[in-house]
Amino acid sequence: MSITAATPYLFFDGRAQEAMEAYEEALGAQVTSAQRFGDMDESCPEAMRDRVMHASLQVGAPS
Repeated sequence: MSITAATPYLFFDGRAQEAMEAYEEALGAQVTSAQRFGDMDESCPEAMRDRVMHASLQVGAPS
């Protein structure tokens, strides 16, 4: 049996955008979706609105 796909869930303490950009550059990843705190909650504090809540990146060809 071999592993053909994995779905890790990583936490970046407010630096997810920076991490996504690093993965794009280092691994050739493609951001397939990104959801920010401000997208989900209108009452979100201004300082949190642009922080990434969830994102999906594709590395390599889809399986």
